[in-house]
This record gives sequence, C-alpha cells and structure tokens, in this order.
Amino acid sequence: MTVTRTARNAPSERVEWQETTVASALPAGEIHLWRANLDLDADATAGLRRLLALDEVARAGRYRRAIDRDRFIVARGTLRVLLGRYLSLAPASLRFQYNCACGRPNCTPEQRKPALDPADGGGWLHFNVSHAEGVALYALARDRPVGVDLEWCHADLDPADLAPTVLAPQEWATVATLPPAEQRPQFFQRWTAKEAYLKARGVGLSLPPAQIVLAAADHDRLRIASVAGDEREGSHWSLHAVAPIPGYAIALVGAGSPATVRTFTFPTGPVATP
Repeated sequence: MTVTRTARNAPSERVEWQETTVASALPAGEIHLWRANLDLDADATAGLRRLLALDEVARAGRYRRAIDRDRFIVARGTLRVLLGRYLSLAPASLRFQYNCACGRPNCTPEQRKPALDPADGGGWLHFNVSHAEGVALYALARDRPVGVDLEWCHADLDPADLAPTVLAPQEWATVATLPPAEQRPQFFQRWTAKEAYLKARGVGLSLPPAQIVLAAADHDRLRIASVAGDEREGSHWSLHAVAPIPGYAIALVGAGSPATVRTFTFPTGPVATP
C-alpha cells in the first residue's frame, strides 16, 4: 500500500504499486485505487463468473472473442469482490443501478455509469472502473464521485489523427510544438484526464472531450482550465498522479477537496467468494 497527497486540480507525485489482497477502511479523505490482472486461468475466471448477475452474464456473452468475454467476466467479478470486501457483503448479492447524467433517455447500460443500489452502500461508496488489454483499475471513494481511465498507448497512433476530437485547438497548438517523441505521451495524458473527468461526472461522451480544456499548472502539471466555456467547473475536481504501468496512460479524477490516494494491486487476481 502506498500513499500520496494531491493538490486540488493538480496531480500529485507518483507512487509505486504495492501488492496486497486486503482492503483497509476507506476514510472520507482517501481514494483507493486497485490494479488487477484480467488474464486469469479458466478455474479463476469460472469462479468469478459465478458471482455475476444474469444481465452481466448476458453482456459477457455478447463479446465475439473469448479473450474479451473472459476479461469482462474477470473485470466485473473483481469489482464485486472488491465492493463486497469494503461493504462486508457477499459479492454475488450486490445490486447495481445504471445512471446517466447526460439526460438522454436512450442510453444503453453500457453507456451509463454503474452505481451501487442505495440499499447496498450506494449512498456513500462511489467507484469507477477502467480496463485496457489485460489490466483493470478500480477507483473507490467515500462520498465523492471518482473517475479513472486507463488507455493502452498504441505505438502506431498519430496524435494528429485524433486531436480534432480529443483536444481543444489551443491544446493541440501546444502539443504540436513538442518534439515527435513527446507528442504521443502528452496526448495520452490529456486524453485519459478528460475521459476520467467525464466518467466521474457520469456524462459519457455527451460532452465532447474537445470542450474540456486542460492547461499546465505548476511543475508542468495539468489542471482543468474550463469545461464548455465554464472556467469555474475545474475548481470542483482534483487530478491525481498515479504510478505508471509500462505501456499504459492513466488518469484519476476525484470530486471536491484534495484526497490521499492509496494504491493496491492483487498479486495475481482476486479470490472469488460466495
């Protein structure tokens, strides 16, 4: 377990991942970030599948590739195990609601932000999940919305191709002046920060990422300068630095005052419990 403190709307110093299988108490001033491997053996995957609700099993079945189906099962099963430990409830008994702050009535469950049923702890325990390739991240907090985003940094991605839909013009003007070797990591840093913010708010892509403007703060850190022209919005959120995972870009956003971030990782994968 490692600890770092974060200034409002600016990422903190990076910390290292530490292996553990035990979740500690979750005070109001902390955000817990868990890392898990999604590529488990068949027995472990089957054990986690038994924890899922029928709608989750059905959703897993819609994946065409077996590896994607198994990773979804492990990701959702791991989420249930984690939440069950924090709430002292059986993972299989947890019920989810799928909320969307965008106001659109036709959003699918996949587009909505999952939340716990109030009867199961949804009144205080907030969480968010992101996974890419074989890695998943889980952010948990008490009484504050959180968002986490994890992206695999594709070596063949040209930032110029996605810049018009991800970056505001003034951001791309800044990134484009960097040496080519620095453009891709800077692009992914901004992309993940915006995705994490959107996930924390629960609005999905109803708010285009290019309308979120990030600017450099002290020590070349990023801060949310404005959202859809509102310069006050960014002051309501904190960006947190996270220890790197080779090949990935990570961003963590929490609402409200600065938090202490504690990072955990399962050595292999969670143990399914009934």
